Order: sequence, then structure tokens, then C-alpha cells
Amino acid sequence: MTDGPSDALLLEAFGPRLIAYLCNVNEKQIGDRFREGSRLSEEAEAALRQLVPLAERVAKERLDHPGFPLSLSLDVLGTVPDGADTSIGNLVRISAGGEIDTGDTGAGVAGDHVKQLLFRLARDVYPQLLVPAEEPWHHTRLSFFRHPLRAELQRAVHEDEQLSRMYPSEDGDLGRRGMVFNSLGRGGTVQSVMFGETVIHAAWDLAIMSTSSPSLADLYRAIGASVDVLRSAISGRPTETRALMAFTGITTSSRAIETPWGRLRPITDDERASAPSMLDGAVSGTDPEGRTVTVAYAGELVLDTALPFELNVHEWRVGDELPAPPLQQLKGFDALRRRSEGIQLAVLLATERPTGRWSTARLTWQWIADPTAQGRSIGWADPKSAPSFMPTELSEEECEALREWCELIDANWSPAIDIAVRRVLSAAQVRTDASDRLVDAVIAWENLFGTSEGEPRLRVSSAMAWLLADTAAGRSDLQREVKQLYDDRSKIVHGGRFNETAISEKADRALNLALSSLRVLFRARSDVLSLPDGSARSLRLILDG
Repeated sequence: MTDGPSDALLLEAFGPRLIAYLCNVNEKQIGDRFREGSRLSEEAEAALRQLVPLAERVAKERLDHPGFPLSLSLDVLGTVPDGADTSIGNLVRISAGGEIDTGDTGAGVAGDHVKQLLFRLARDVYPQLLVPAEEPWHHTRLSFFRHPLRAELQRAVHEDEQLSRMYPSEDGDLGRRGMVFNSLGRGGTVQSVMFGETVIHAAWDLAIMSTSSPSLADLYRAIGASVDVLRSAISGRPTETRALMAFTGITTSSRAIETPWGRLRPITDDERASAPSMLDGAVSGTDPEGRTVTVAYAGELVLDTALPFELNVHEWRVGDELPAPPLQQLKGFDALRRRSEGIQLAVLLATERPTGRWSTARLTWQWIADPTAQGRSIGWADPKSAPSFMPTELSEEECEALREWCELIDANWSPAIDIAVRRVLSAAQVRTDASDRLVDAVIAWENLFGTSEGEPRLRVSSAMAWLLADTAAGRSDLQREVKQLYDDRSKIVHGGRFNETAISEKADRALNLALSSLRVLFRARSDVLSLPDGSARSLRLILDG
């Protein structure tokens, strides 16, 4: 049995999950062993003793070089000794009576030499992948440069009908390379010598975002899926890849909401833990009924979706500038943005809250299963740095309304109203100054109903009056109000000043009118919404009236 100081060093260097794997026990047994001193089997205790010198070396290394990556200190676990069949980490496990899943019988593996070799590499580095993740990137360093199968994998990739297309240019002694851009707006130079590291990194990222404590079998499945996505995309076939989009600001009582883009569901503990540490913390508020609602900055709801994934490959030559991918090929990026804006708009339209306390969904982080990514494929926007917001718990009725609005938005949204949607979201979620909020709201009106010909103020105010009011007197009153708000916006743009209280009320009213217009257009007048521009939409409403 190890002594107290050694126990502390082992836990700090390896963590309970990696120790459990190496000693062929479960994490509960490791917890009991280190907390209560209960003894493991003789084989497991012997394996534990083998790890003590390495833990001591890691401790000294990190003391001498603060910030030195733990995964680099422990890369010996993924090293295959001369003449051995697997890595040092797996040999420790075998000495403790454990077995190693080879994945040879997995679906789609028979006859696929690339997958078979990737499985062998993944098997050997699996202990290294279990090294405790460190901030800020949760990224484990992998290198197969000295692995005995590296050259064979590179040959298999060069001979693969689809995968070889990623590397159209010679790369000297390193093999082949190319420049690859994907439909997510990402890309750059890729080298065939790094194929194994790239795919296994991406597959591990997929595995840890798909299941809690992924096993080696889970990693094999993720590798197979990643290779399939690459081959399909390179061949030009319609391909999708999984993505998660986390929102804060709203929460539900454990209810999931089905949307046309995927399930909007409560975030899991593992997903929240995967968010960057700068998103730690929460914000609380009191709703109109007096209940306290708390939401975490790292997210409360997640949209589990799939994005179009395409690849655009170019030859690489010394001195070439990286060509930008054609805009029409950014389908995945466009889908990501549209779905984010769709959820945020649906929340605004589905909930009726007091003026100035609009329910808002804030996109806080997003993750994409990108098989070409170099490292973790996660991005974030810190909601702490954005204007304050009122946390909202959606009722059952509001959850159902949110589902309906997502369907209406998906069915009827066109790029012609992108400006209106983004300005409404900006006015409701971003603007802290009332003047800016009023300007944004009126720009949304103009995108919906404006024209570059004639008198735009008359067209906008008349169209909104016909859309929102039911009687002649109501239309007359509303048109005058809209014209006045339009004039107020013009005074602000041209340097005019307003009483702060007055401009705040006007801005809130302008935003509410924009939201009311979108509600009617999406729900009852999709025929107007489908027209190509604001001029055609306002003319349709006025002539129909």
C-alpha cells in the first residue's frame, strides 16, 4: 500500500478515473482506497506502486516548470516500448488483470484498413486521453511521430480513394499536404503525417460530448463516425455533423422542446462542466410572480442539432496565400447562425413579459463535431460582459408556444428579413442606451416595410397600421404614433436630444411594435413575409387593406 504523500501525488498527477483504468478497478473502489484506506486486489496494488515513480517525476517537473502541460508530462503512458504490442499505460492495466478492447469486430471496420489502424492508435493512447483535463482548453496533447504504426497509417491514407483527396500536394519527407476549408468557416493547411492525431483528437472531443466517461469502445465509434463524415464530405455527398448550442437566460422545469432544428433540452452536468471556466457562476432574478429564478452563465438549455458539413480542398504551394472559401459554401456556419437567431427570436415571440423585462435567450457557448479541427471545437460568448438580463423560467404553456414559434420561424423566415431579426435581437438583448434601442427597432421596421422610393415614413407607418390595427380609428391612431416614433428616430440620428425617460418609453414602444409585427407576419401573413423586400411587403398590406 502506498503512503499518504504518494497517494496525494498519484491523485494530483493521474486523477481517479485514469488510476481506475490503469489498476483495472472502478472509480468507487479508487475513492474508497484513497479516502478510507480500503485495500485493492494484489494485482491492482502492484499496478498502483508502479505509478508512484512517475507521479513523483510529474510533481517535480511541474514544480520546476509551472504551467507545464500534464498531458505532456504523462505522454509516456501512450508510448509503445520496443517489441511490445501496446502502450505502457495499457501494459500497466494488463498487469492488474485488465483486458484491452481491440474494437476489431466493430461495425464498418472489417476491410477498412484506415479505421483498423486508427483503432490501434486510439487503443494505445487511450490512457493518455484519460489524463485530467486542464484549463483553459481541456486539450490533451497527442503525438504518433514515434509510434510503430504511424508510417503504415500514412500509406493507408495516401491509398484511400476519398481521404487521399485532402492531400493533393507533396510535403517532402513528411508525405502529402493540402489546404482544406469546411462549410463551418474553418480551415487551413493539413498534413497527412498528422492525420491520426487530428482524427483521434476530434473523435475524443465527440465522445466526451456524447457520453459521460466515454469508454474505449465509445472512442472507436466516434473515430468511425468521424472518418465516415470526412469520406462523405470529400466525395461531395450531403453530409451533416453534430453540434450543441448552449443558451442561458431561460430555463424550464426539466422539459425538452422539439424544434425543427433538433431538441432544445436541459443542459447536462457534463456539458456544463465542458464549458470554459470563464463561464462559471450564475445570475438570479425575481419573476413577475415573485419567484426567484437562477440561471448559470454556462447554460441552461442546449439545442442538440446537426449542421451541413462540406469540404473545399486546394493544392498547397510555398508562398501561396490561403484562399478564402466561397461564401455560398459556408452552409454550416449559416445554419449555425440561423438556428441561434431562430431560438432567440422564438423566445421573444413566445413569451409575454412586462415592457423592459423581455425574456431573452443568450447563446453562451457552442460546440461542433468537426473532424478537421485541431483541438477542441468549442467557442463561446461571455454573457457576463453583455448587458444584464432577467432570468426566466418558461411555463408549460410558454414551452409549447416556443415549440410552435420555432416551427413558424423555420417555415417562414427568409434572408430578406435577416436585418429585421438581428436588429430586434440587438434592441432586446444588447442595447443599454435607449436611443440605440429606438434606432434598432425602427431599422427593423424599415427592413420589414421600408422602401427606397417615395416617402418611406408613410409606407412604413401605413403598412404597420394595416397589419396591427383592426378598425379605421385604430389604424389612424397607430399610423400617427408610428410616424412620430419614426421622426424621433430621425432626430436622434441627426443629433437631436431627448428627455431620458421619454426616449426610454419611446424605445420600448418601438421594440414592442416590431415584435408585434413579427408575430402577425409569422403567424398570419406568411404571404407578406415571403415577398422579396420591404417595398413589396408594405405595398401588399396597403393594397390588401
